[in-house]
Amino acid sequence: MSDFVQLTLDSDADFVLRSIYLVTDTPIAFFSFNYSGPSGYFYSQSLLPSMVWSFNASEPTPVLPEILYPAGSVIRINIQNTYNTGIVSTVSHSIYFVGVKRFHTGCEEEYDKRFIYAAIKTYVGRN
Repeated sequence: MSDFVQLTLDSDADFVLRSIYLVTDTPIAFFSFNYSGPSGYFYSQSLLPSMVWSFNASEPTPVLPEILYPAGSVIRINIQNTYNTGIVSTVSHSIYFVGVKRFHTGCEEEYDKRFIYAAIKTYVGRN
């Protein structure tokens, strides 16, 4: 069973997604996800296993081509925890969307500032 997480972006600037990395407290093969673009459509018809993404913040997985989300957009994340030990525990998965906020200063000028959004899903109970 998968869950949806909604990540609402700030309204002060556009966000340009350039890479993604993951952090989890389970073995890396035990969750899958996909995410939507600014139109609300998901980029993959199926959930992608976590092992295809980087778990290293200094070397995140590139998103090519980069994706421009207008200010105030929503990234919808479909995530599925597949970690099952049969014991009661708390499992947390974090997906970090790395890019830049693109500020428009007027007169067609703009500047970029590095920014990271985090989507965190915690499962409590029998895993």
